[in-house]
Amino acid sequence: MAEDVGSVAVNLILNFQNVKFDQFADYQINLTIDGIALATLPLRVRQMHRQAPA
Repeated sequence: MAEDVGSVAVNLILNFQNVKFDQFADYQINLTIDGIALATLPLRVRQMHRQAPA
């Protein structure tokens, strides 16, 4: 990433199997390899509100 860029947004698809989020909240995913923390990704679990059919 260029030095003048503070952050980058990307779309990321993750498949969580057998993972339960007990409440709607902000979480984080920590990427660690061989005990070295490489990255932290925010994960926001929100309730979706249904829209009335048009």
